[in-house]
Amino acid sequence: MDAAVIEAEAYRSIRASMSDDQVTALMAMRGEYVIDEDQVAAMDMEQRGATLSILCSGCQGAPGQHRPGLPAPSLDGFWDRPIASGGHFEYSNALKSAGQKAGGKWTPELLDDFIANPRKFAFGTKMEFQGLLNADDRTALVEHLKKTR
Repeated sequence: MDAAVIEAEAYRSIRASMSDDQVTALMAMRGEYVIDEDQVAAMDMEQRGATLSILCSGCQGAPGQHRPGLPAPSLDGFWDRPIASGGHFEYSNALKSAGQKAGGKWTPELLDDFIANPRKFAFGTKMEFQGLLNADDRTALVEHLKKTR
């Protein structure tokens, strides 16, 4: 977990020096290796979602394992609270505003939009994750997160 936090902080520094075109190119390359195609072929959607959730846990902690000092808020109970709320994290005004416009609480559809491109969903968000380009990956991850309520 500590290594994932260090990696996220390093990535944030590197990305700050990149142009939008460079970030787009990086995301296209990253989308090809998040999960190896041979590995995906052997997984059902539940296994795929659980595997992808590792991408979240580095910054947000695994369900029930968030701890102070992680760079992102806990996902525990996020389905049941308003977007950009929850203790011990200072959310960006961008995410608060996007949440208000979207109707308040996370839905599977809103979460899909957010994890596809967090900065497009809420320009100015603190979320450093660039997004999941593959729709099947997003579906698997959302379904997994629905089960971890």
